[in-house]
Amino acid sequence: METTFNRENEVLKIKVDGRLDAATSDEFVAETEKRIDDTLRVIEVDCSALEYISSAGLRAFMALYDRICDNDGGITLHKVGEQVGDVLRMTGMNEVFTID
Repeated sequence: METTFNRENEVLKIKVDGRLDAATSDEFVAETEKRIDDTLRVIEVDCSALEYISSAGLRAFMALYDRICDNDGGITLHKVGEQVGDVLRMTGMNEVFTID
């Protein structure tokens, strides 16, 4: 998995390329949390190159969601592919995150 980060004021933009699973989720959370401070309100995740997400990947998104909610913020998932979208819908995560 490759991840790129871009911070613009109160928004952290993340692009995830590859698989978000047990092998990659801890590093993803750690690298993202380094960029979260009290001024961050929104995390936008570009999922266009996210090939696969496991339950560990979902837990990673939830950990970040809990952290950003401390700032009264939220997470938006952009360009979610069919397979990842199916997992989000089956687990009810589409009700937690904004998906466009």
